[in-house]
Amino acid sequence: MEPSPVDNLPTRFVKNQTGTEGEAISWDAVKKLRIKQSSADNPIHLHEIEIYGCDGINYALPENGGTACQSSMHGSGDGYGPAEFVIDGRRNGPVNHTKHAANGWLEVELAAATAVESFAIFNMSDDEYDHRVRLNGHTVELLDESDQIVYQQQITMEEDGALFDRKKGCKQLWVNEDAKSVVANLSIEKGVLGHAKIIATQMSGTHIASISIDAEWPQFSANVCNSIAEESQIPAYNLRLLLPDGRLLRLHDDEEMPG
Repeated sequence: MEPSPVDNLPTRFVKNQTGTEGEAISWDAVKKLRIKQSSADNPIHLHEIEIYGCDGINYALPENGGTACQSSMHGSGDGYGPAEFVIDGRRNGPVNHTKHAANGWLEVELAAATAVESFAIFNMSDDEYDHRVRLNGHTVELLDESDQIVYQQQITMEEDGALFDRKKGCKQLWVNEDAKSVVANLSIEKGVLGHAKIIATQMSGTHIASISIDAEWPQFSANVCNSIAEESQIPAYNLRLLLPDGRLLRLHDDEEMPG
């Protein structure tokens, strides 16, 4: 498996935010990413927006069900203008462009509510008409199916310097610190007495764990995750285990922890 395409992006780790009654609000059911412009003088123009699930798939792409829309369009449609340009898969391609009007916004909507672990924004890098710095002061939000905000952050040059730094490509990845994941390949062999021998290795080939587990044991998936976590010292909820058939195994919150 090739390394994730987000590996080379400058990264900002952020934490889950809390609701009005203090409960943690997770990114487990994100439906939209919205960017709101700071003023009429600062329209939104971006090369690309990427939204990654726990499986490393960019669900913002049209082939994965993503769609984009915006409050207004400024441009000819040839090289700049339409919202669809931010999900065309080209990080340095054409840009969307909203009008110079108050309360402008850009939205990328996913086909279904998705457990999101990261998203990336690719800003313009030129200084003509202050293109590069117009993103300063915009607000980025993640929303659920009910349009409730589950994450909100004002973009600033102080906190998000990579978005304005040409040397870093004017791009940045936001990763939910509470959902940092480790993806590992699993090889599974049939053992003796109904046991399965499972070897887990990181994408780099580094060995993580070798376990033998009863294939008939109740909550087999949860026990695989927890057994590998115990040996590797990687928290079970951070593990993403890639099965030989391409499916991804993860520990869900509703799976009971043994012991």
